[in-house]
Parts: sequence; structure tokens; C-alpha cells
Amino acid sequence: MYKNKNEVIITGAGVVSPVGIGIKSFLKSLKSGESGISEVSLFDITDFPIKVSGEIKNESYNEMIPLKQRRNMDRSTKFAICSVFEALNEANLNINSNNERRIAIIVSTVLGGIPEALHYYDRFKTYGIKRANPYFTIFTTDIAASHIAVNFEIKGPAFSVSCGCSSGAAALSIAFDLINSESIDAVIVCGTETPINKAVIAPLYMSKVLSTDFEEPQLISRPFDIKHNGFVISEGAGTIILESKRSFLTHSCNPYAYLLGYGCSTDTFSVNYSSKTPQEMINSMNMALKNSKVKPHEVDYINAYANSCSHSDNLEANAISSIFDNKNCHLLVNSTKSLIGHSLGASSIIETIATLLELKHDFIHPNLNYNNPDPNGNINKFIAKNTIQKNINIALKNSFSFGNRNYSLVFKKFN
Repeated sequence: MYKNKNEVIITGAGVVSPVGIGIKSFLKSLKSGESGISEVSLFDITDFPIKVSGEIKNESYNEMIPLKQRRNMDRSTKFAICSVFEALNEANLNINSNNERRIAIIVSTVLGGIPEALHYYDRFKTYGIKRANPYFTIFTTDIAASHIAVNFEIKGPAFSVSCGCSSGAAALSIAFDLINSESIDAVIVCGTETPINKAVIAPLYMSKVLSTDFEEPQLISRPFDIKHNGFVISEGAGTIILESKRSFLTHSCNPYAYLLGYGCSTDTFSVNYSSKTPQEMINSMNMALKNSKVKPHEVDYINAYANSCSHSDNLEANAISSIFDNKNCHLLVNSTKSLIGHSLGASSIIETIATLLELKHDFIHPNLNYNNPDPNGNINKFIAKNTIQKNINIALKNSFSFGNRNYSLVFKKFN
């Protein structure tokens, strides 16, 4: 990790989510505590055990992409392009011959074009090789990064990052280091995912990490509540623009925050399941605070990873308690997954955008469906049960994953 010798400033964001397409709509839903969980419509749920998801049912994201280009894009790439358009517009970042090689693109995803490959395979079985798709790259995990580079004529590094559910936080950490290395002036970090597919969902169901409840979809994602029994799969995309101070000063914009630093760790317990102890989660948060020169009592808000699986929720709750319990009486905690579900490689980018909006507009969105604390991971005194108006100066964002790749990020309000 590079030391923060350059101020890393977040200047723009864009989002495609189950509770709104665009920052304005997303912000409104966060403030009102609107749930984006509903019955699956992307495939036939008859005789399928998982019947709810966080789905993008508003197709206005297509309007930003010319039809000719859209034909060669999978769903996740369309989401990505839409969110990048908005983020660049918010940042007022003009890409030209002077900076086109000083801008990087990092896309976080678990699946990339794999869901499109699964759809294609079904067609291939029916029609054979004569109907084969000549664009092989549409099935790769880095396809969105390629499309972003071509569409916006960016000639700097363009690549994808995939390390499970913490992919987005890893991408932001790499962006932080690139800017502090002074080799890059701005980074477009985009997380995108479209996992609402039977073949993708089936192994998650078999591993018992998904909730099988379905009667009241909006009540199923309940991080930290005693009834948490698995996450709700969702889709979406988010983009965050990070810039060096030198780049920021070349144009006018209304910034969100500083990224002060990050921490990361890996627990070697298992490639599939959460660790038995919260120690590496604790290490990740402590490293982030140390690298950011922030004390525990200075943190106003934590946007938790909390995915509504009982074991991982309780691990994170105990990790938070061990660091903050006796040192911070004003801390508030929530999980954006309570509103929108879990979008895997896109999750930490979309959730970071929620964190940035809360920093900028001084509020905490509710941790939906939190009614009774789980005694095995009780942080009841910190949970934001309703929308709360609160001045936030420092926020910490946790992003963990299957395989125990842990990232924590520290943000400070832009003044």
C-alpha cells in the first residue's frame, strides 16, 4: 500500500440499482428506506426454490447506449456503461488528448460475462455452431472494462478485479494506490453484476447461503436481526470517480469525500465459508484506521458488509464491538443490503456510493427489518433502525467475501 501522499478525492458517482437508476433516485430511496427486493421476473420461478431477488426492472439504462453498440453488450456491461456516463457527468471530467493516458479503468465483478455465456449455451444447444456468437470477449470478466475504454476513448490501464464479494473494495484500494504512485491522475472504478440466473443461483442455494423465504420479499433481507437466515441475490452497477488533487483542480465539480486509506486481510480458513473467528475482520478495520490516521472514536458511521447470513453477520458484529464498543458512543451502523440485497462483485461499489451520499447529505439510511438483535452478535446500540439525520465526518466501509478476503475503507467528508 502506498502512503497517502496525494489527496485522493471522490468527484463523481453513478448507479444502477434495484431502488433507483441514477444518483437522485437512489438517494431518495435511501432516505425513505425503500426496499428493492421483489419476486424474480427474469426466469420462471415455478418449482425453483429461490423466488425473490433485487432486480433492475426499469430499463431506462438502455437509453444512454446507442442501439448499434447495445447489440454487442451483455446486461452487466449495459449497467456499467450507464453508471459510468452518470459518474463522469457528475465529476465534470472531460476526457481529452491531454489526460486520456492518465486515466485508468478498473471493473469489479465476480461473474462478468458468464451469465451471458450461460444464455448463449442454451441457444447453442438448440441451433448449433452455425448460430455461434463471433464475439467471444462478451463472455469474459473484463468485457465491461473494454467497453468503457472504447466508448469513452480512454487509453490508460483498463482491467477487471475479481476477488468475490469484496471485489469492489479491492478495486477502490488499487485505485488509491495508482493515484498515490503518481502514475495515474484519475481512476474510473465500476462494479457490475448480473447474477440472477438459475445456473448461478443453484450452487448458492445448495451451499445454504441464500434465504429461501418468499412470502413477503421486502422483509427477507434482515442483516443483524435474529431471523437472518441467508442473503437475497441482486444485480446492479455503480461507478466512482477518484482523482488526484492535481486532476481535481483542473475542473469544477461538487466532490463527495476523500478516500483516506484502506486495510485488507485474508483468513485461510476456507475458500467457501466464513472463518470461525472475527480476527481478520478486526485486522482489516484496524489496518484501515491506522493507515488513515483515524482513531476509533473519530468514526461516525460504519456501512457494514452484513449480508443477512447469521454466521457472517455475527462475526462482523463482534469485530465491530471489539474495536468500537468502549471507545465510541456516537457510532451508527447499517447495511445497505437490507434495502437492495447482495450484488456480489458490484455490492461494495454500490454500497460505497450509499456511504458517500450519507456523508454528503448528513443522514443514515435505516437497516431494514431489524427488529430483534441476535445475542450472538449484538450491536443493537449502534444499529440505525430508522432514517437518522446526523452530521457525518468520518465513515468506514467494510467489504468481506466468501473465502475471507476482507477490505475496509475509510472516507472523510470533503470540506
